[in-house]
Amino acid sequence: MPDLESLLHSPRPVVNSKMLWCSRSKTKPWYGMAAVSNLGAAVNWTGSAWAAANTYAFGRLAWDPTLDSIQVMAEWSNLTWPPAAQEATQSMLSDSWTVYEKVSSPLGIGLQCGTGGSTKCPKGGTETDDSHYWMCPEQRYEYSHADRTGIGYDRSRTGTNYTGQYPASLASMLDGVESCPEELLLFFHHVPYNHTLLSGQTVIERILSDHESGVEQMSGFVAKWQGLQGLVDEARFRGVLEKLQEQHQDACTFRDRISSYYAGLAGVRWAPPGCHLPAAHSTVTPGGSEGY
Repeated sequence: MPDLESLLHSPRPVVNSKMLWCSRSKTKPWYGMAAVSNLGAAVNWTGSAWAAANTYAFGRLAWDPTLDSIQVMAEWSNLTWPPAAQEATQSMLSDSWTVYEKVSSPLGIGLQCGTGGSTKCPKGGTETDDSHYWMCPEQRYEYSHADRTGIGYDRSRTGTNYTGQYPASLASMLDGVESCPEELLLFFHHVPYNHTLLSGQTVIERILSDHESGVEQMSGFVAKWQGLQGLVDEARFRGVLEKLQEQHQDACTFRDRISSYYAGLAGVRWAPPGCHLPAAHSTVTPGGSEGY
């Protein structure tokens, strides 16, 4: 779902999605929004006890787009988890967006998963995978425009002029390599791998460090959730733990696939550091808590 505060191109001086959906007129008495649902046949409807937060938030914002996201998350947590678990669950949910960005799409590069179908992607050794969900940056040049000279899609006014759909003040900010928010840099600009960011890191260093940081944060999620054992009913505790452990493994896979590919293009050395949860972390048998 788009940021409800994002400015839109409009004849009016300042309009964002929130203002548009709250507006009424004789010619346009109704506005609304739609979303792809994740409801299914699982016991808890969404396949993960946490995924239901998305469905709840969509319903609340559809009725009242002026609500604050933190408020909505607190409401859902209060309705879903015992008091002793709410601080931890809200903390992990708040961080989950940026963690996923780090391991899948650093600096706004865009879609990195495979196209699916008959086209195979490397999986390790002689193995291949044609799953749409397998990370395969080789198949996503149309999003990354990555080659040995640099990375990123030039959507500025000198490129595809995608920025032209925004109000002039916002477009001007996005058009400049130095003024564009770094989390969107590679979505709007093609830059060399040695382009220096505000942190002093180069673009390729940021891609590599973000992936490693994302894996470490996922490991932290597992540890934090395990600290809630005995405070959450066993079925949901094990169900969420299973998902988090699976997501930690996925984060390692994403890091290895994406980092090795772009490091190769950039001409820098990089080797997978391994994927291990600390020994103190217990594991659950996959499939043991289906639907939770």
